[in-house]
Amino acid sequence: MDISGIGSGSAAQSVCSNVSVPESPEQAFLDFMKESPAERMEDMWLASHHLTKQDLAAMSPEKREAIEKQMAHDIKQEIEQKMKQQASSLTDSILS
Repeated sequence: MDISGIGSGSAAQSVCSNVSVPESPEQAFLDFMKESPAERMEDMWLASHHLTKQDLAAMSPEKREAIEKQMAHDIKQEIEQKMKQQASSLTDSILS
């Protein structure tokens, strides 16, 4: 059985050009590492709330603004908590 002709031809090419191929894990990692820390925090916040940047862009301006305010509040709280933990750890290490 010869399968060399399978996948060739304009019909197969047009079907393949309309299918979105998921990016590789390597490419997803490289894209993630190209982002600024602020973009990474935003992506992680969105993911933890089962949202994407596309979901956010498709929202009404009012809903998007409310989500962005909540995101900013949550990220600020997280950063403040981490800074307090680091300060406490540093104080503990200095005093011991």
